[in-house]
Parts: sequence; structure tokens; C-alpha cells
Amino acid sequence: MVPLSLTFLILIAIFLYTGYYIREQGMHHAINHRYQGVSTLFQELEKQRIDLMTAVLQYAGQQEDLHKAMLQGDRERLLRIAQPFFSQLKTQHGVTHFYFHGIDSRTFLRLHQPERFGDVVERKTFVTAQQTKNPSAGFELGPLGTYTLRAVVPWYSTSNQLLGYLELGQELDQVLANLKRVTGTEFLIMVDKAYLQRDAWEEGMRMLKREPDWGQFTSQVLINRTTNSFPPSERYLFPSKGNDPHHYNFSDNGKYFQVKAFPLLDAKQRAIGNFVMMVDITEERNRFIMFMLRIGLFTLVLCGALFGFAYRTLGRMDRTLVQVRQDLVGEVEKAEQLNSRLMIEVAERKRAEEDLKSLNQTLERRILDRTRKLESLNSELEGQRRELERAYEDLKVNQSTILHQDKMASIGQLAAGVAHDINNPIGFVTNNLGELEQYLKDISQFIGFQAEMIEKLRPDDKVLELVAAKRKELHIDEAVDDLDDIIQESLEGTRRVQGIVQNLRKFSRIDEDEYELVDIHECLDSTVTISSNELRYKADVIRHYGNLPKIYCYPGQLNQVFMNLLINAAHAMDDYGQIEIATWQQSGSVFIRFVDTGSGISEEVQGRIFEPFFTTKDVGTGTGLGLSIAYDIIQKHAGDIWVDSEPGQGTSFTIRLPARERLEP
Repeated sequence: MVPLSLTFLILIAIFLYTGYYIREQGMHHAINHRYQGVSTLFQELEKQRIDLMTAVLQYAGQQEDLHKAMLQGDRERLLRIAQPFFSQLKTQHGVTHFYFHGIDSRTFLRLHQPERFGDVVERKTFVTAQQTKNPSAGFELGPLGTYTLRAVVPWYSTSNQLLGYLELGQELDQVLANLKRVTGTEFLIMVDKAYLQRDAWEEGMRMLKREPDWGQFTSQVLINRTTNSFPPSERYLFPSKGNDPHHYNFSDNGKYFQVKAFPLLDAKQRAIGNFVMMVDITEERNRFIMFMLRIGLFTLVLCGALFGFAYRTLGRMDRTLVQVRQDLVGEVEKAEQLNSRLMIEVAERKRAEEDLKSLNQTLERRILDRTRKLESLNSELEGQRRELERAYEDLKVNQSTILHQDKMASIGQLAAGVAHDINNPIGFVTNNLGELEQYLKDISQFIGFQAEMIEKLRPDDKVLELVAAKRKELHIDEAVDDLDDIIQESLEGTRRVQGIVQNLRKFSRIDEDEYELVDIHECLDSTVTISSNELRYKADVIRHYGNLPKIYCYPGQLNQVFMNLLINAAHAMDDYGQIEIATWQQSGSVFIRFVDTGSGISEEVQGRIFEPFFTTKDVGTGTGLGLSIAYDIIQKHAGDIWVDSEPGQGTSFTIRLPARERLEP
């Protein structure tokens, strides 16, 4: 019983470890995906802020009052004219810096610090704008340790004379607040001490009403954060080497966070510090612990039942063997007594010879009977051993079924949530674009009406020329034409996104048990769309659809079969290839075939590909359940699946499903 008990314990331990490993891998991929989303959103916010500040600077550069004040070198007048404009920018858009620079690279006026002027500007954004005579923008680290988004544009007078340069700046706080609000992620911004001077940095932190702590970390300082929670160790805040930095987990005040750090870049593309993400995983961790407890309890109960059955069966066999042994010992004792008697009665041997022969024959018959009983017991033991093997195979099937159901439920819940979250903002965008299209029509009609009224009023030629010149300078006609194209392209984009959301919702039914009438082609298209991220860099998907009737099935489960076959086909290709999907109807059945140009499957492996937990992938990259689950799903639909393949010639999987009236599942 000890080996059997150890076997059960090892299986339970392996199962629990596998669940933990799969969770860790999922969390690892999730935080990498979140970082990609945060990075993309950060770049979009940066671009929007840059476009806004550049447009504001270009507008300010057209004000003739500012031109005159700059040409006259009147700093007080320049401050008086620009200060209300700066206050409005600071209140409405969070702009914290406004500079007027001379053509000699010296700061003529700081609206946010009017008492400071005359210093030479050597920042990358300013130097780039000075050299190219074009707008320049980007994040830069200031002398006070502030990580600021700056935009610089050359400033020309109406006579095309270079007056100097205008610059706007905005601290990172508002961008981080928007990122946190949209993504639900906390952030820490760390900067290397090598790029800072302690006194200046501490002064800048106090100016921003933050408590400076230069000695908090060995080589970096904290300049900004969106949360009061903090990792317990400094190693959590530095990215690991390599293409895939490691992530850490820690707890603080009953909450659990996942932490991952990435390099922080400035306008010169220097890694000046670290950009640290902190994701609250408290609810996810609690759900996982409850799931593992339920699965562990179920496995223990199942193993206990099997252990009790084995203990009872083997105990009965042991008692039978003990009884047989006692019978044999009794027979041996009788034989010994008989031999003793024969030795005493040697003198009477002749007389008892016939009796002795008869007794020997009786003993032989008894031995034969005992031999037959032992053979019968051995056969019974062999049958019980086969029952244990069948029970073990059933356990493996149950484990694969549990993993499949959990995976399907997680995918369905995730897909439905993503579809719901995307659908709401896309609805807002679509409605706003519709309103914007109507506004554009109204503006176009007003411009036409305005032109007709000006023509009817017949002002002098100079006024008409000024109006025409301003209209041409501002590209009003081109802007109106382009806006209509932009709105139509945006509406087309939202329609595509809504199509993707619709496919995602269809695919999210993967864990539903409803047996319904379904179009197989819609299932295939939905699955190809959902899998496009895996397929687009590996193969072209070519579809040859025949004329198929709708059939009764579990659509979510068939979607999982199609996805497993598509992903396996993509993984089988070392170079860019082709995946062909063909459908047809024949003899009351629907056929679906997936053909790829991958590396193929050997004849030895083909015989095992539908076995649970069998995989040809490297350790840690596959569970061996994909094709096994696909096989079970097709069997559940009363269908068939088979494979044709040769090494180096690609692989073909063919599925047959019944195409008749409602099939009882």
C-alpha cells in the first residue's frame, strides 16, 4: 500500500504545481501585455499633448502684440500680455512651463518664474528646433530632477523674421494620472543619481511639495508615484537583463501587487532611470487560492476513494493467501507425521506398501487441487490489476476534463469582458463621429453662405483679397475636404472594431453548454479573427468554403477545436507558410479540413497525438491536452477526426460532423 499512497501523493503534488506554474505564466504574459498597452497609451497621450502644445505655441506666435514686445526687448510688456494666456493653459491643460528664448540661445522670459532669465538653453528639444528650424518635442530631465514633456517651435514675425523660440512644458503628473485612470495600474518613476545634483533635486522636490529622500535607494531616487504602497525591497524596482524582464509579487496592508520595471527614456533615448508598474492582483490571487483548494480537496477525495477500494481489494486477497498458506502448512505437517509413522513401521513396509501408494496418489490429487486454486487466485489478481489500470486511466481523463473546463471558462469570461469593455467606448466614438459629420456639413453650408453674403455685400477688392488670402493661408477648403475623408475613415475603423467585438462575443461562448443550430462558416471566421495575432506573422489563411447547411452543435467547443488546430499549424511552421481551410458536404455529413505547409508529423508520432498529456514540444511550452480535448469534443458531437501527414510535407486534419436533424448530445 505504501507505493500506491506515494503515487497518489506525487500525482497530487504534480497537479498542484502545474496549476501554480500555469498561473505564473499567465500572470507573466498578462503584465507584459499590460505594459504593451500602457506603453502604447503613454505614447498616444504624449503625442496628443505634443500636438496640443505645438498648436498653442503656433497660435501664440501669431500674436502681433507679442512680436512687438519681443522686437523691442520689453520683458515687462511681454510678461503682461502673455501671463493671462499662460494662466489659462495652466488651469485648463496642466501646462507648467512657458518660455520665450532669444536667437542667442538665452532665455528671455520664464512666465512661470519671471525673475529668472538670461541662462543659456542646451536641452535636446531646443537644440533640435534651433538646428532644424522645425518644431521639436519630447520628455527631458530638468536640472531640478523633474521629468518634463517639452515642445519648442521657432518664432517668426509677420515679415518672416526669426524672433526667437517659444517653449511649453508639462510635468509628468497629469499623464501618469490619466494612465492610472484608464489602465487601473499604479506607477513609480525612478531616476539615476548620476543625472542629478542632490541640492538641486531636493529643491525641485520641495517646489513640487514632495518630501525628498536622497538616501532611500543606492543608485536612484524616486521622483514621482501614483500610490502610497511600496515594494519592500530595492531589487523590485530595477529591470532584469534580457528581452523579457522578470516580475515580482509583494503584499502591503492586505493587498497583493505584481511589480515589473522597465527602462525610462528621455528625448536623447538615454536610459535615465526606471519606469515601474504595480498591478493590484489581490482579487485574482484570492480566486486562484480558492480554485486550488477546491481542486485539491476534490483530488484528495477521489484519491481517498481509490485508496479505500484498493485497500479493501488487496486486503481480501491477502486474507485468501493466508488461508491457503495455512492449509498448505497443515498438509505439510500431515505429510511429516506420515513419514514418521512410516519410519517406525519399516518392518511392516511390505504389508503397507499398497496403502502407501494409495496415499501418495491422494496427496498428488490434493496438490493438483491446490495448484488449480492458486492459478485461479492469480487470475483474480490479474483482473484486479487491470481494474486498477483502468481506474488510473479514468483519473487521467478526469484531470484533462477539469483542466479543459477551467480553461474554457476563463477564456469565455475574459473574451466577454474584453468585448463589453471595448463596445462601450466604440459606441461613444461612433456617435460622436456621426455628430461631427453633421457639424461638418453645417460648417460647410455656413462657409458657402458666408461667401455668398460677402459677394452680395461687395466690399472693396482689398477686403476680398485679404479674406481670400487668409482662407488660402489657413487651408480652409482643404481642411473641409480632408475632414470629410477623415470622418468616413474613422467611421469605417469603428465599424471594423465593432465587427471584431462581435466576433469576440461569438467566441466568448466557448464554455456554454447550449446545443444550438449554428453556421460552421461563422464559427471558422470568428476563430480565424480571434487567432489573427498568432497567425499573421506565420502564415496566410486561405478559405475554400463549400455550400454547408446549419448543424446542431456546441459552437463554443467547436471554436476551441478550430483554434487548437490553427495554433498548432502556426507553431509547426519554421518559415512563413500557408494554412488552407476547406469545407464541403457529403453523404449526410459536414467535412472541415485544415491543411498547413509546416514540418509534418512522423508516422510514430501520429499514433499518439490524441493521447492526453502527449506533446512533442519542449518542456514548459505545451501541456499535451490540445488535440486530446479536440478529439473528445468531436467524439461528443458523434463525429470523427483524423490526420494525414509526412515529415517535411505538411499536415492535414479532417473533421467529419453529422449534418442531420437535431442530434441528442
